[in-house]
Amino acid sequence: MLRHPRPPEARPVIGSVMTIRGPAKPKARAFKSHAERQAASADQAAWDLAGCLAERGLWGPVGDDAALEQSSDPEDRARALFNLIRRKGGPDGASARSIAKALLLISCMAAKRNLPRGGWPVSALLCHDVVAAEHARGIAAGRGARGGVTCGDRARQAFISMQINLGLPIQADTPLVRAACPKVASGSGARAGSLPLKVYCHFQALADAPDESPMRFVCRSMLFGLLNSIRMVELLRTRVWRDTDAGVMRGVASMAKDGSPLELFCPATGPLGPIEWWGDHAGALEGSKFVLPDFTVPHGGGRGVISNATALRLEEVMPEDKLRTAFYDILGQAPLCMSDAEREELCIKGHSPHGSACDMGRYLGFTEMDINELGHWLRDAAAKAAAGSAPGVPGGGKAPGKENEMAAMRILYSSGPGRMGECEAQLRVRTAWIQAMASAILRADGAWPYMPPGREDWILLKEKP
Repeated sequence: MLRHPRPPEARPVIGSVMTIRGPAKPKARAFKSHAERQAASADQAAWDLAGCLAERGLWGPVGDDAALEQSSDPEDRARALFNLIRRKGGPDGASARSIAKALLLISCMAAKRNLPRGGWPVSALLCHDVVAAEHARGIAAGRGARGGVTCGDRARQAFISMQINLGLPIQADTPLVRAACPKVASGSGARAGSLPLKVYCHFQALADAPDESPMRFVCRSMLFGLLNSIRMVELLRTRVWRDTDAGVMRGVASMAKDGSPLELFCPATGPLGPIEWWGDHAGALEGSKFVLPDFTVPHGGGRGVISNATALRLEEVMPEDKLRTAFYDILGQAPLCMSDAEREELCIKGHSPHGSACDMGRYLGFTEMDINELGHWLRDAAAKAAAGSAPGVPGGGKAPGKENEMAAMRILYSSGPGRMGECEAQLRVRTAWIQAMASAILRADGAWPYMPPGREDWILLKEKP
């Protein structure tokens, strides 16, 4: 029996050939950061997939029979297999879990056809048939954001990962398998729509509430994320502190999309006026590695339904799925009272807070550089490439040239510890953006709940006083 040498509370993954023991599932742990939660999830996924491979006798990743002859210590083989999967399984283990599901698809097809050795090694023909069957099943079910069209392609990508990343004996990266179903382009589904102006007002109104509650605390942290236009997962990685300037809300996300820390600077004001509670909120989070704590909901209250929360769990970071549910739940509260049908019609999703400021900046006629500042863009090579092909950028539609490289370098060498440019640039552009929203509220005489429905309220951004 193969055992992981460290955790005494190890949980066995039962198999017919060999057994690998991994750590117990960390459901009851209090994670003090989003990174810690992701690492635990990735560890568990890696041990689970290692168990799936072991019970099928698939030791190819560590060298098959040669590895068994050349390493007398079963713990060494278990550790090597775990390390491989851990490195290739994604930061939260999502890729490893996709491969484990794909293994089950092969096993089901092999059992249906009564194939020896569970279908291994997997030929291009068998792989093709599994992908085609999964594509047909997904289309027939018609579920998910894209109506099931991604099911076959997702299985194919998992098979290719088995072959390339794990070295399993499967002929997945072949013309026959690629022809089994259409390839689904990344981002070809419904894009996240921009937030109505009323949403920013709604979050500030709830954050300004006089009575303390879990809802108010979460709204305050979410408003910080909204005004810094960061991704939801980046908000989970964010910590904040009191700035020497009481008029500045400051924080840092430990890792942005490009893998680097992201400094956050925003004026302590929103569309409804000054944010006077920021010092108290930042003080309550002093020493914490996150701004969004988990919360307790009574039995039957719904996971992530923040309006039913009875207490905050300040020692544990909020799970990502609960954050999305809490965001939608807050949108449905008074005074905004956005229904699920309205939210879906507006295509408001978890990614909406990130892109809305940039969209509003372009709507208002901000410069491309200011729009990049609002979105924290042009920080890496991928961003430079995207900028080079963006409409309205000099040379757009062509490969990124010197101008885009220079723009990225300007941001690189004015950001991070010991640099001053990032702070001033962020404060300047966000002050202009927030002032534009505040001016629109004044044009509505402060009656923001009664502004035009949906994103039609953006028209107030351009109306003359």
